[in-house]
Amino acid sequence: MENKFNRLNPQEKQYLSKNALLIEKVLDAFHITTRIVDIKIEPKVYEYQLEVVVGTDLAELESHSRDLALALASPTGKVEMIIPIPGRSLVGVRVPRPSQKELNAMKFDETESIVNSKKENWRDIAAIPFYLLAYGCRLLGDKISNESTGQQDKKDALLEKAKTIVAKYDSVSASLLQRKLRIGYARSARILDELCEDGYVGEARGTKPREVFKRDDESSI
Repeated sequence: MENKFNRLNPQEKQYLSKNALLIEKVLDAFHITTRIVDIKIEPKVYEYQLEVVVGTDLAELESHSRDLALALASPTGKVEMIIPIPGRSLVGVRVPRPSQKELNAMKFDETESIVNSKKENWRDIAAIPFYLLAYGCRLLGDKISNESTGQQDKKDALLEKAKTIVAKYDSVSASLLQRKLRIGYARSARILDELCEDGYVGEARGTKPREVFKRDDESSI
């Protein structure tokens, strides 16, 4: 898997990572928590393999295939959902693989420079090479989520639990919240932003974790 990833050109890597983040964010907007765990590359198709929370309504998940096709700008206007992937406790989202000409026409803004500056933050999920690049696409994902879902004014249901967690640390990162709350990276990053808005943590500091402003008395001793 790693070798196959290394053989891809930078444009295709960015395209894969952008789509990985968008899949999580689109489904999260419908309160379906998922996590990309692998990407299977075929000559004409990418298969994004998702881990879903136990108890997820799979019929509802499948009903959002058109939402995913729209967000991913699928060349055919469709995505294929495999629920479940045979022999695995995962869901597959199959997206047509664009040609190099189509990739050349795409714009990734400043994604590459952002990705290069964030590499040291990915120790906890280093086993997912494609997903390591997704952080650089976060701004794009946030823009799409905010403009298309109308959910940006609602606080996350896990925000209060997140406050309890961060109060035990001097500094926190999105990957820490992802691990503690057992949610996708996109959702944990959004919760971190909400914590910042509420004054619990500081602003992003490049590659460093965010400083925690409000801590438990016991953890301060």
